[in-house]
Amino acid sequence: MTILPAHIADPRTGHQLAMLGLTHRDAPVAVRERCRLSAEQLEALTAGLRAGGTIGGCVYLQTCNRVEVYFTAADPARVAGAFREALEADLDASQRAGLDWTTRTGEAALSHLFRVGASLDSLVLGDTEILGQLRRAYESAKAAGWTDKLLNLACQWALKVGKGVRTHTTIQQRAASVASLVAQELRQGDPTAPIVLLGAGEIAQAVLRNLKKGSRPLVVLNRSQASLEALAKDHHFTAGRLQDFIEHVEGAAALVSCLAVETPLIDAATLAAATWGRDKSLKVYDLGVPRNIDPIAKALPKVQLKDMDDLQATVEANKAGRAEAAAEAEGWVAGQVEEFALMWALQPLAPALQAVKGRKGMPPADLPALLEPHLGSLTPAARHELVRQLGPAAQGLPAHLRTALATT
Repeated sequence: MTILPAHIADPRTGHQLAMLGLTHRDAPVAVRERCRLSAEQLEALTAGLRAGGTIGGCVYLQTCNRVEVYFTAADPARVAGAFREALEADLDASQRAGLDWTTRTGEAALSHLFRVGASLDSLVLGDTEILGQLRRAYESAKAAGWTDKLLNLACQWALKVGKGVRTHTTIQQRAASVASLVAQELRQGDPTAPIVLLGAGEIAQAVLRNLKKGSRPLVVLNRSQASLEALAKDHHFTAGRLQDFIEHVEGAAALVSCLAVETPLIDAATLAAATWGRDKSLKVYDLGVPRNIDPIAKALPKVQLKDMDDLQATVEANKAGRAEAAAEAEGWVAGQVEEFALMWALQPLAPALQAVKGRKGMPPADLPALLEPHLGSLTPAARHELVRQLGPAAQGLPAHLRTALATT
């Protein structure tokens, strides 16, 4: 097996790739929804760390099921501590004490980033939404000037992995996002009863895309009329005002809430009034983080409420059927991690490899001088790859360099 470098770092700055994260496996939604940074908080913290040279780059990924920071730094533990302190600011002492954050560096951080892009760390294997979320997080950081060479290459490769895993493995055949799971349940039952969707953001759009496969009548309610008009360009639904949701719920089969709110917008009393006198229970899906609906509503007699944690439980119960696809995808992603690590290890030798490109016969005279300073830091796998890329030029090197390249 290829032995990767302990640290994937920029030799010019000493900054190594690292990450801090918390996912649906580590904390319930009641805690995750409070571990988040506003745009202003993130900008202030990142600017301070970059100004002092503490970090080279930073990408902040926040989804319903994870909060993660990917960064490059000479002292990853110090940076992870700074981000953790900021993310835990709204937690009480007991919540902070029981929270199990994960910090990874080098190969482990790179592998995790690639697995996230490939949806192997998602709530649902093959989740199609995470790749878009990762792309937007990276593009936002890059546009703000928060990325360096190492972080740029790692994120770009992760996006390539996220697309490639669906081409080179069978994971897409078993893929399902949280939105698709919800849509699958919504397609069951009376096909004439409408579904009421609250919100017009990314999650709402994902639900609508999955519901295109059926013909259920849809009602979408939102605060912004402009957002509804934009959404109507790609989807067919009846639009309405968010404050009128009770009258729409009366004859509906299900309510799906995908709002971006800081505290629950719908309390148990409001939902009780909306379902009073119903013959059949109302299926309610709270896809918001923070939650949109007071969890006390789960006790209402005519309400079947599921939040992100409930959906996770369903996914976990079905994991066995996806084991084969996961194993195949894991192997392919591991190979991508090795390829990236070899590419990065050979970065300092780019001038040497460029010098021999397209040449036949004897190598250029300055090739030994370009190679010699870097050979001692290469792993056996990197030396093997270097010989492969040098091609016939390797045979024309001085004896001591051929010996160094042959050392394992």
